[in-house]
Amino acid sequence: MDQRTVLLLAAGASRRMGGRDKLLELIDGTPIIARQAKNALAVADNVLVTLPPDRPKRLKVLQHLRDKLNIIEVPGADQGMSASFRAVSQLDIPGPIMVLPCDMPELTKELLDTVWLTYEGNPNSIVRGAAEDGTPGHPVIFPQDLIERFATLTGDEGARAILKQNKDRIVKTPLPGEAALIDLDTPEAWDCWKASNRL
Repeated sequence: MDQRTVLLLAAGASRRMGGRDKLLELIDGTPIIARQAKNALAVADNVLVTLPPDRPKRLKVLQHLRDKLNIIEVPGADQGMSASFRAVSQLDIPGPIMVLPCDMPELTKELLDTVWLTYEGNPNSIVRGAAEDGTPGHPVIFPQDLIERFATLTGDEGARAILKQNKDRIVKTPLPGEAALIDLDTPEAWDCWKASNRL
């Protein structure tokens, strides 16, 4: 069986957070970046974390996991999400890679494992988490042969171009509710989510 690799996207700028860093928001007392790193470590052999050079607090809250993570500094993080993908394209990834945005609090280790199991039943497919109604979301697992295409990505649209070019290879995995869709980019979104989850 191929090794599992997770790419935790944590190089975003939190531009809409009014000075707060969305990846340091607390869930059950733990910054979401550390929580998602632990979830990734629970289901994967290798965990890559992309970080910008100007957010030292993100690295600091990962220090207790530092020896288990592969931290990748992305100097051009302000160019958009594609900078993280391009950085990863230079690595030798020994198998498929799961792309996991760091600001999606309802993606638990159990749900990540569900998506991995779907991939392992459909090797060489692109496996994409989806809402209960089938709306595509995250995480997304790319087979090894598509990782080199990360080098061609530009802007802040992530890997949408690769998904569009390979629609016939996509297998969706429905996850409970809207766990595959909920990302929190503003203070209001975070406060509302925390209130509804009694955090």
